[in-house]
Amino acid sequence: MRWRYFIGPGASVICTFTVPHTGDAGDSWTNNVTVVATDDDSASVGGVSNDVTVSLTDVGPVDLTIVKSVDKLTLPEPGGNFNYEVNITNPSTVDTVTLTSVIDTYGTPDCGGVTSLAPGASVICTFTVPHTGNAFDEWTNNVTVVATDDDENSVGGVSNDVTVNLTDVQSSPLTAVKSTSTPALVAPGGTFQYSVVVTNPASNVDSISIAADGINDSFAGTLTSCSPALPVTLAPGASITCTFSATHTGVGGEVFKNTVTATGTDDDDKETSATSNEVTVTILAATAMLAPTQTTCQDYAGGDC
Repeated sequence: MRWRYFIGPGASVICTFTVPHTGDAGDSWTNNVTVVATDDDSASVGGVSNDVTVSLTDVGPVDLTIVKSVDKLTLPEPGGNFNYEVNITNPSTVDTVTLTSVIDTYGTPDCGGVTSLAPGASVICTFTVPHTGNAFDEWTNNVTVVATDDDENSVGGVSNDVTVNLTDVQSSPLTAVKSTSTPALVAPGGTFQYSVVVTNPASNVDSISIAADGINDSFAGTLTSCSPALPVTLAPGASITCTFSATHTGVGGEVFKNTVTATGTDDDDKETSATSNEVTVTILAATAMLAPTQTTCQDYAGGDC
């Protein structure tokens, strides 16, 4: 700046001015003042002042705030997609932050291409993780951010932990349907043939395991002739068929009623069972021989006459 000013002998003047200096820590500026002046005899009496150097000091690094959340903390087994997000904020009032990486325990969040945060700015990164399994399985994860400020200070960090889990879905009971291919025999009776179909309902989410002694008939006891063989694990909708025989003897008119019981455990070690429908078989009364063909009563009862 230039102006004309007169200073008497022994007098002085103070000049003031303000200059904005902005930048990063360690930046400095050196300046001086040049005075052009002449005395009454037109001799040059100006000159240059001493140098003054000013600089910027570092404002200590401020770590990012990293807050992780999830849209739901639980899902019913067998699980599914959990949607996560992490909110990353630069609380510094002076430094811009460069994001080098944002990584989650189970994946890479999508930050929409944001790689730097101005002072006070934030970004929300999102990602989806499928978690599947059995009831009470759980997963704990967090997000790690690597970042530096304008002064190359590390200001990244690790978010809070978020834990999600699967809740139990109660298994529907097994179903057991029993039948016989010999509903009746003539006295004194004999061997009656049975079968039973045990099913894990398709609506279940758990498989059900049946032990070697898990299917029992009230007359025949433990059933061993099964397809597939016992022990077996039935996926939802799968079945096992067991065939067996029982000997019933007596007089005409006697009936025998029996059921099958099936017991198993699901993936969560909870017991489930079923009792079949009741099946009734009958012993028919014997009759005398029939003339002239000598057809037996058993043939007659069987409808062959």
